[in-house]
Amino acid sequence: MLILLLFIFFLLDLDGQTFFNKIDITVFLAVVIAIIVNSFNNSLSRILRQKLEDWNKLSDDYKRLIKQYPSQKMVSYKNPQKKSVIHRIRMKSEQQKVFPIILESMLIDSKIKIEDTKKQYELPEIIKENYETIMQAHEFSDVYNQLNIRLDDYNYNKNLNELTLKTSRTTFFDSLVTNRAMDFKWGLKSTNRELLEFGPFVNPLSESKLSNHLGFNGFIETSDHKIIFVNRSNNVSIGKGTLGNSVAASLKTMYALNNEERTFTPEGLLRSMILEIDAELKIKDDCFEFSTSNIIAIYRDLVEGGKPQLLFYVKVNKTTEEVNDNFKKAHKRKEKNHLPSKLSMDGDKLVFIDRNKLTDLFITPEMIVFEGKSYLTMPSASAAIVILINYLKERKRLQYEDY
Repeated sequence: MLILLLFIFFLLDLDGQTFFNKIDITVFLAVVIAIIVNSFNNSLSRILRQKLEDWNKLSDDYKRLIKQYPSQKMVSYKNPQKKSVIHRIRMKSEQQKVFPIILESMLIDSKIKIEDTKKQYELPEIIKENYETIMQAHEFSDVYNQLNIRLDDYNYNKNLNELTLKTSRTTFFDSLVTNRAMDFKWGLKSTNRELLEFGPFVNPLSESKLSNHLGFNGFIETSDHKIIFVNRSNNVSIGKGTLGNSVAASLKTMYALNNEERTFTPEGLLRSMILEIDAELKIKDDCFEFSTSNIIAIYRDLVEGGKPQLLFYVKVNKTTEEVNDNFKKAHKRKEKNHLPSKLSMDGDKLVFIDRNKLTDLFITPEMIVFEGKSYLTMPSASAAIVILINYLKERKRLQYEDY
């Protein structure tokens, strides 16, 4: 628009004189320069605010988070010594082999039981009073509200090898102003973490005042033994531009609740995960078998105030090439048709890593390094890789499958 105006001004003739014969050229140029500078500053400011949004609402000082909760046993990983990694990355990461993730239970062929109620979560009064201010933390995130499953508590019976989930209801917006804005300064000194989850102990789920919607991460292995990872888009509510696991999602009630009583059941849990695989990666349910034995862990993410996550692992009968081709076609359709956010995929590119090379990864809370290339990650995603590695080692030791 600015270029068009300048072009018109140069050509415009008023009473035989050009536009510039009628004005003070110095004043005009000053105004134009001011407009250009202001436009540039606004654009630059927007880009920087978008890039920094995740770190403004969720701390990336993971060592501080670990120290804040010294009484919790967290996921840890000893990186391979044989891996050749840039020295400065190695030295930085040596102190960060502990992740701000609490592994609650490993699950191997476990049964799952659900005790569900329709009780609705209530925000703490202090959060209600500052709701609009806290919601501004998500200015550049593509978000929409929905009913979610809240995990009120859980119990793992080792003797029965049974995980019991005690659930109720919450909303995604309630999670946005609690779990997903833990470190956003909405007062002079106030943050959700300082008020609701200040340490040194992490509140058990039964006592937590946060929304704690149940989410899950998942790893999918192709028929040619590649683990799928996803480059996450820049408009998701968390982990913008990072490398995520094959699937990372909240448990959607439109998938999980049955049509009659609107209750949450183990069948609904599995259905939600299966349909999310299709939604995110365009892999249909006839390409794999999925049961509660595919759920391999339950953990809590301290970055999000101890939000609960399930982790699954499944093999599909599609090759890397087939999965990638289907994903690219679906992504092109999404871009062409301008699908609304609730129907769009979280990622725009897939990365494949050979299952047998997972132990070659150099893994830290904020990145993984593979074959000399580094990828930014969120701790929940990188810790999930550690959990998967340990799970595969355990399966091999128990000789359940030939890995």
